Amino acid sequence: MELLEMGLFEEALWVSREMRCSPDSKACLAVLNGLVRRTRFDSVWVDYQLMISRGLVPDVHIYSVLFQCCFKQGLSSKKEKLLDGMTSLGIKPNVYIFTIYIRDLCRENKMEEAEKMFSLMKKHGVVPNLYTYSALIDGYCKTCNLRQAYTLYKEILVAELLPNVVVFGTLVDGFCKARELVAARSLFVHMVKFGVDPNLYVYNCLIHGQSRSGDMLEAMGLFSEMVSLNLLPDVFTYTILINGLCTEDRLAEAYRLFQSMKNERIFPTSVTFNSLIHGFCKNNNMEKALELCSEMTASGIEPNILTFSILIDGYCKVRNIKAAMGLYSEMTIKGIIPDVVTYTALIDAHFKEANMKEALKLYSDMLEAGIHPNDHTLACLIDGFWKEGRISDAIDFYRENNQAVTGKSIVQRSCWNYVGFTCLIQGLCQNGYILRASRCFSDMRSGGIIPDIWSYISMLKGHLQEKRNTDIMMLHCDMIKTGTLPNLLVNQLLA
Repeated sequence: MELLEMGLFEEALWVSREMRCSPDSKACLAVLNGLVRRTRFDSVWVDYQLMISRGLVPDVHIYSVLFQCCFKQGLSSKKEKLLDGMTSLGIKPNVYIFTIYIRDLCRENKMEEAEKMFSLMKKHGVVPNLYTYSALIDGYCKTCNLRQAYTLYKEILVAELLPNVVVFGTLVDGFCKARELVAARSLFVHMVKFGVDPNLYVYNCLIHGQSRSGDMLEAMGLFSEMVSLNLLPDVFTYTILINGLCTEDRLAEAYRLFQSMKNERIFPTSVTFNSLIHGFCKNNNMEKALELCSEMTASGIEPNILTFSILIDGYCKVRNIKAAMGLYSEMTIKGIIPDVVTYTALIDAHFKEANMKEALKLYSDMLEAGIHPNDHTLACLIDGFWKEGRISDAIDFYRENNQAVTGKSIVQRSCWNYVGFTCLIQGLCQNGYILRASRCFSDMRSGGIIPDIWSYISMLKGHLQEKRNTDIMMLHCDMIKTGTLPNLLVNQLLA
C-alpha cells in the first residue's frame, strides 16, 4: 500500500505478484483498480486469479472492479459468471455492480433483460441511483420506447433525485428524433426549472428537431438563444441549420451562415458542403454548385458518392447531359461506384432526350454492377417506354420486374407494385387502352394497393372518353371507400 501511496504502481504490482503470503484485500483492490485505470484488462484477470490462488476472499468492492473491467472489455458471458460467483459466496451486489450490468445490457439493446435486472435490484433492496436511471433511459430512447423512458424520468423525480444534463439531453434527443417536439420542448423547460444548464448537445438536438419539422423560425431562435448564453455553436449546429435553410430554398441565408461558420474558424464537413450544393442544384444554379464543389476539394475534402449524385441530378434537370455524363465518367475513374440515385437521374435524363438506347445501356450497366433499381428507376423506364410508344415493352418490363420482386420483402413488393401499376394505368389510359387499364386497376385493388389521386384521374378520363357512366360511378365510390379526397380536377371531371 505504501508503494501505491507513493505513486509507484509498477513496483507495487511487482511486489503483489512476487509475495507468497495471503494478500491484503485493500492492497489487491488498489492493484486491480490501477490496472483497470491503465486499461490493462487482460492483466486484471491474470492477477485476480493469482490473488485467489493465494487465499484472497473477494468482497463486493473487488467484484465492482471486475464488473467495470467486464463492461470496458465488452465481456457479457464473464459478467454473468461473476454474478453467479458472487451469489454463491453470499455477496450481495451493490448499486455500482447492478448499474454496470444494466448499462451493459442497455448498450446491447437487451431492454427486457435490463428491466428484469432493474426489478431484481429493487427486490434485493438496492436503491437505484441517477446513473442506473440514466442507463435505462438511454436504452429506452435508443430502442424508441419513449413512454417507458419518460416513466423512469418521473421515477427519478419521485425518488427526489435531481436529473442531470445527461438525462435531460438523452430524453430531449429521443423525443426530437421521434418528432414529438412539444414533449422535447417541455423537457427543456423542466431542465431550466431544475437549474440544469442546457449544453450544446441539448441545443443541437432541439435545433435539429425543429429544422426537420420545417420550423426554421424556431430553429434560428434557438440558435440565437444559445449564442446569447455564450454557448459556441459547433460544426453540427451550423450544418443542421444550413441543411434546413437549403431545404426551404433560403439559399442566401444558408450561404451567409456558411460564411459565418468559416469566419469563426469552424470547418465545414462533406455534409455541410453537400447540403449547400444540393440547395443550389435544386435552384438550377449549377455554377454556384460547382464553385462549392471546387472549394470543398480545395479544403481537403474529396467529393463523395452523394456529391456526384447531387451534381449529376442537377445537370440532368437543366438538360445538360454532356456535363452529367462527364461527372459520371469522372467518378468511375476515381473509383467511386455510382449508386441507384446516380443511375436513375441519368436514365431519366436520356429518356427525356429520347435517347432510349443510352438509357437502356445505363440500366444494363446498373444491373451488371449489382445495383438494384428502386421504384423511381422502374417508373422512369416504364414512362420512357410509353413516351416512345413501345406499349408491349412497357407491359413486358412491368411483368418481368414484378416477378423479380416476388421473393423480396413486403415493403419492396408493395413499393414496386404501387409504382408499376400506377405507371401502367396512366400509360394505358393515355394511349386509349381503357379495358386493359381497368384490368390493371382491378388487379391493383385486389392486391390491396390503394391508388393515388392521379391513377383515379387517369381512369376517370378514360371512362369519360368511352362514356362508361357505370364505371365512373363505381370509381367515384371506390375513391370515397379508400379515403382518397377528390381534388378540383376530379370534381370538374365528375361535374
